[in-house]
Amino acid sequence: MKKIVNEYVFDFHTLKRFYQVNLQSNFFFILLVLVLISSISSFLEKDISFGIFSFIVFLLGCVYYFVLPYIMAKMAYRSFCHQTKGKDCNMKITITKKEVMVENKTTKSKEVYPTNTINKMREKKDAICLFTNRKLGIFISKSGFIQGTREDLYLLIQEIKRSEK
Repeated sequence: MKKIVNEYVFDFHTLKRFYQVNLQSNFFFILLVLVLISSISSFLEKDISFGIFSFIVFLLGCVYYFVLPYIMAKMAYRSFCHQTKGKDCNMKITITKKEVMVENKTTKSKEVYPTNTINKMREKKDAICLFTNRKLGIFISKSGFIQGTREDLYLLIQEIKRSEK
């Protein structure tokens, strides 16, 4: 049976990266650039009202894209530190064909999710997030693979999806 094990330290940087992976998409970034171009061209054409409107939309998009992941990570990290009494946690993610086990080695707590509930994966340069049917995100660090690799993870998820059909 294939088994993939990933370990990392769950700290503020990791939590911020998790929110960045979830909120920052290339499509949204392209939309921001297009709105900025629209704003600039409106000002050049002397359409001040639409230029101001599109610039405000651009600013709100920038807040969502750049600032919101930081704010959400800060709020979640405060709550997290309150639960763990200020300690960063060592996380261990074990993925098999039947289940995904998320183990907090610092607080000695475990949560188990059926692997067949994973319906989406999102990947950035240093992180992978698995999403379940219940909108739960499981963070996996690309540098934290102890057993298996990123490719093994993709093959395992594909194999599970094929066996469901």
